[in-house]
Amino acid sequence: MPRRKKTTTKNVKKNRPVLNWAVISNRWYGNSLIGTKVFYEGKRPKRLKEDGSSNFGKPILELLKRKFKKFWWIITPENDSIKIERGIVRVRTSVKLLARMDEEQRSRTTDIRHDIINKMFSVAFPLEFLIYQRFHHTLLSYRVLRLPYQKTSD
Repeated sequence: MPRRKKTTTKNVKKNRPVLNWAVISNRWYGNSLIGTKVFYEGKRPKRLKEDGSSNFGKPILELLKRKFKKFWWIITPENDSIKIERGIVRVRTSVKLLARMDEEQRSRTTDIRHDIINKMFSVAFPLEFLIYQRFHHTLLSYRVLRLPYQKTSD
């Protein structure tokens, strides 16, 4: 009669999410990050490309590399956490957090563009574009009021 195999804890799979990964191969990331794995739970996030790049991927990986010796960056559907397992720091960031970061970047760049356009147009076309002068009192005080500390060419 054949012997029955004993089941041990090593043979039983634990209820852990399946981790897939993409390997950084984008040259823009630099030699120090090429070959780094970006892990994700479930299906691949839309923001993560085949070459492992994403919108905030490089700055996040550079920050984690400076902060921790060994780490895994794991993109999850909902969880944000940092845990140390078997000597490896596992940094989980949710897709929602990355979306909020994208939205913040988009709103900041839009504001910066509008400020630059308003400033340059008010300098180039001072009679037509006085919007910048109204919102920026320092520029208004230098141009219109001619304060004593301003250098004049009179």
